[in-house]
Amino acid sequence: MNDPHPRSSSPRFKPTPWLLLIPVAVIVLAFALRLVALIVAGVAIFIVIGVVVHWLKGVRLRRRVRKEWAGRRVLLVYSNSPNWQHYFESRWFPVLEPHIVKLNWSDRSSWRQDRNAVGPAVFRHYLGSREEFNPAAVVFMDRGQVEIVRFWKAFRDYKHGKTASLDEQQRRLEDLLKMIGIVVEIPRPT
Repeated sequence: MNDPHPRSSSPRFKPTPWLLLIPVAVIVLAFALRLVALIVAGVAIFIVIGVVVHWLKGVRLRRRVRKEWAGRRVLLVYSNSPNWQHYFESRWFPVLEPHIVKLNWSDRSSWRQDRNAVGPAVFRHYLGSREEFNPAAVVFMDRGQVEIVRFWKAFRDYKHGKTASLDEQQRRLEDLLKMIGIVVEIPRPT
């Protein structure tokens, strides 16, 4: 037998095409992992920058409140809602008016006229992008702390004859006010 292609006695290694892809896959994976690491690091940097900027805005706002509000350290946000407007006007404002800055959510179109007003800036920073922003109180405590008391759920319950939640939130607000030296007694819900 004359074979034009004689076979050698030792098997010859013939790489299959998929084996050639392994080094390419390793190189691509290494670059992909580096890219993912860079993306994660970039996102982390943006998050840290965002937190720092938000914190600095809060520091600036607290300074402006101390400077411009003449001793008042509470922002009370409410609206012309029939669920709470009369309650605020008849029970809260007569007691709290000397100690608070009022911000009526229903008049927000006029807020744009004075871009430098502290009240709307405090509202946007502490309440604006969250649920239950109205009615609410933002209390500027000692040492730069800020406490927020939200009343929306309490007034929802009050509308249905349940006074416990509103009474609890009012007591919390009174306690916070006492901590900053304002002693008042807000008439209890009936």
